[in-house]
Amino acid sequence: MRVRRPTRPGPILLSWIGSHPVAVVCSVICDAGLKGPVAAIQNNYSMNEKQKEEALSKLRADPKQCPVGMRHPPNGFEFGLGCSMCADKDSEDENKHAAAKAKMEEAERKQFNPIFLKTLSSKEGRVFKYNQADFDTGGVLYAIGSYGGASGAKWSNPADHGDIKVHCSSLAKESKPLVALFAREHVRIATDNKSDSWIGFDLVDKYLCPTFYTLKVPTTAGSECLKSWRLEASTTALDMKSGSFATWDSLKSHSNDTKLSDKEKLSVQGPTATFPLSVSSSKRYRSFRIVMTGKNTGNTFTLALSGIELYGTLYASR
Repeated sequence: MRVRRPTRPGPILLSWIGSHPVAVVCSVICDAGLKGPVAAIQNNYSMNEKQKEEALSKLRADPKQCPVGMRHPPNGFEFGLGCSMCADKDSEDENKHAAAKAKMEEAERKQFNPIFLKTLSSKEGRVFKYNQADFDTGGVLYAIGSYGGASGAKWSNPADHGDIKVHCSSLAKESKPLVALFAREHVRIATDNKSDSWIGFDLVDKYLCPTFYTLKVPTTAGSECLKSWRLEASTTALDMKSGSFATWDSLKSHSNDTKLSDKEKLSVQGPTATFPLSVSSSKRYRSFRIVMTGKNTGNTFTLALSGIELYGTLYASR
């Protein structure tokens, strides 16, 4: 049995006298062991509101710190004793699975990333050429996900294991999570309909002198294709809150560009286009972002992407 979300501060707890359910309402706000995890989720700019609410609902208080000794969710979420035990068990299993996955990915990163960085350590760096095939396995971002093809390494989304950090000016409620931008799947990552929208990412411990970049738009792109935008890059880390902490260089500006809204491309899933860049060979960038400079084909400022890839020479340092 579940109860509706309370309008008062504390969570509603449901207990039983015999076979009859009895509601028990906490008279104080209890954040036993929850304050830090709640703040981390609320300040995670890569999650939209629905994803934040789902993540918050899975959190449980420390019964040793809770005045009534319960593993309840954060304040404002419904909670029933008895039938909630199954949900708690599911939540525990999900947490264990996520923790095991994160532990495995961290172990892989510790094992393979140093090997990859070593291949980038020479002053010549490592060249990733565009071979006239969009989203092949020869791009920089794919290489980061596979640790440069290190023996024994398997490709996985580099944003999932911290080798790329991705941020945006805002995230639409119906958007997929930002990390999906690097999943090489048919997804829709979209900002809210606001001017100067941007999506950016940070290569963390690697630097690139880019020669080409490829964009992929969602299958819904017929109504929200990019027309006017700018690719920017910075030598410093991307500020996750404002995107303006770094000093940005404009690498390429597009005005009423129709390459991503070509009618023939719109007939296939995930239209793509690749653009050449003219960048000094002495430049090495760590952060990149796409900034909208004009409305899309649907006459809005929604920035919608399905994927991105970069080509050029990758280095382990500036």
